[in-house]
Amino acid sequence: MYNYRKYVKSVKYFLSNIVKEVFWLHLEFRKGLGWILIVEDEDDIQKILENYLIDQGYAVTLAYDGVDGIAKFHNGEFDLVLLDVMMPKIDGFGVCELIRRESNVPIIM
Repeated sequence: MYNYRKYVKSVKYFLSNIVKEVFWLHLEFRKGLGWILIVEDEDDIQKILENYLIDQGYAVTLAYDGVDGIAKFHNGEFDLVLLDVMMPKIDGFGVCELIRRESNVPIIM
């Protein structure tokens, strides 16, 4: 049976530890804030990530599939990309490969 509270807790744990560590160790901040691109096709997960990161003071841009993610990546200067693996149109590995051809931005898949 799917345990939603446990899932939300694990997402919050992931973000509070991994994302903050990446930002403090590897990124330059824009006025103390980082700009994150979330590429995720599931609305529930996208909203959890978006709400948590905004509450922590980060700027967030959302993309709903790989094609949308690449387009939005080209229109911004992101400090981090949170990238789902299994998505329609272009999967996360394809998106990662295209981003990596032109940028060294940190990507968490």
